Amino acid sequence: MEQKYMDLIIYFSIMLPLFTILNFLYFRLKKWTNILNMVIREKNIKIIWIILLTSFNYLNANCLVPNILIETIKITENERKYPFLIRTNETSTLKDFKDIASSFEYKKTKDNMVIDCINLENCTNISNALIKNNITNIDLGLFQINYNSFKYPLYSYFDGQKSYLNACKIVKEKIKMNKGKWNWEVLASYHSMTPKYNNIYKKKLINNYRKLLTQL
Repeated sequence: MEQKYMDLIIYFSIMLPLFTILNFLYFRLKKWTNILNMVIREKNIKIIWIILLTSFNYLNANCLVPNILIETIKITENERKYPFLIRTNETSTLKDFKDIASSFEYKKTKDNMVIDCINLENCTNISNALIKNNITNIDLGLFQINYNSFKYPLYSYFDGQKSYLNACKIVKEKIKMNKGKWNWEVLASYHSMTPKYNNIYKKKLINNYRKLLTQL
């Protein structure tokens, strides 16, 4: 069956002093090369990815993971890109989860396992109450980060900039665990390292990555 490829040129650059650009390229060239290889190796995608720099935010965040990959994770975890969500992952404690949340203001969602905690302060308070009652297998905030697996200050899960940095740290940790390798399997380990679930998540990532590319 004939392969279909997408031929896209992505060019991110901003006007910065030449020294800053050269300094960035010098220290990041190897990482960018690995990223490019990861994308090009994917059999369904062929991309000429020309990157000098992504943005001031990229540099300020000190995140070596390209913004488009973090954004891909975001919409895969949270299609609405809505930060005030708390998910419980255990049906056995669902009643306790709802009982504790009912002490605070919250909104129901279409998913019975997820509540809309409305704002940052309220989300932080509900999360804190859940954890104090030993309900800790919960996914929090914009990037739906699992509290059991990755512990950060509670408010940061629900703050856009802080949660972005948290997600970046997780991806960096996964890359480090894989000896610096960049590929879709490593990126999908953000969700799960179990091969079955990793593969399912990888397919979702690639589909969402394509959607983001069409918006550039």
